[in-house]
Amino acid sequence: MARQPTVSIVGIRALASELKRDGHDLAQAFAQVGIAPQLLDDDEARVSGSSVLEFSALCMRETGDDDFGLHCAEQSGLGTLDVIDYVLTSSANLGDGLQKFARFQRVLTELAPISLIVDEETARIRRKMPQHPGCRVLSDLFLGLMLLRGRRGTGHAFVPVETCFQYSRPERLDEHERLFGSQLRFDHWETELALSREVLDYPMLRADSGLSHVLDRYAAELAARRPSVPSTAHEVREKLAQHMTGNDLSLQAVARRMSMSPRTLQRRLAEERIAYGQIVEEVRREMSERYLARPELSLTEIAFLLGFSDVSSFHRAFKRWSGQTPAQFREQMKR
Repeated sequence: MARQPTVSIVGIRALASELKRDGHDLAQAFAQVGIAPQLLDDDEARVSGSSVLEFSALCMRETGDDDFGLHCAEQSGLGTLDVIDYVLTSSANLGDGLQKFARFQRVLTELAPISLIVDEETARIRRKMPQHPGCRVLSDLFLGLMLLRGRRGTGHAFVPVETCFQYSRPERLDEHERLFGSQLRFDHWETELALSREVLDYPMLRADSGLSHVLDRYAAELAARRPSVPSTAHEVREKLAQHMTGNDLSLQAVARRMSMSPRTLQRRLAEERIAYGQIVEEVRREMSERYLARPELSLTEIAFLLGFSDVSSFHRAFKRWSGQTPAQFREQMKR
């Protein structure tokens, strides 16, 4: 069995502090999810990613606060994330700090890799969270921390271009809108904070080149101690993207390309809490939006590139994913 991802105890202190502030017994809460309470005081301790997901779900359940993750992010002061916080704040500008955050992320977490994608207009901080009841808390905490660390670190109250959540649209959006603004997307395939490209150039108020050099070296040493945790789901996504057009997209075919049996592939995906069919849908949906942003491609060409038998099949699938027809989506992008 592949080694399971772990999370530094530092990464869940914000959750634990908020739960305690709400009047709950931390020792009892930790015991329910199999985390030894004494680990909270051990900066070197790590716990399984599955325990963190269970603890996150417990926090929302016990407090009755659907926005528990957002409130944790707001209460999380500088230093909560230990050395990674200071790596970020000592950087020359926000873009430099976010690149380092992604580079050294294994110091904090191996659960759901974080990536920074930058193009001419937008910087997107992405993370693919596993399907789990605790996903909402961890997604909100991550997005809130990224935004608030950026605002506090630069002194600029910038608003995201778009904020994407993997979970379904809640009944109440007041807390989301208060923190992120009105450009919110739910049932998205990834957890994502999209910022205007210019935000990356904002200088950090605590920039210190000497300190930054020392902290970078220390963080790199800590990250190097963590063995990589290969994601089967990530590899499946890559294979699908490479062979989407005119190829067999069945689990059996992809398993063959990965040199493993279909049963092994199914088992590994089950361990990562994701189904093969879901990955196919997510890859197609992401690629469809990229293709629709290219006006030179017709809908017939896009349907073929995505492996659909005809345009009507693509039309139905896209409307199921986004609630819009491909044509409506294209029109919206022009505004």
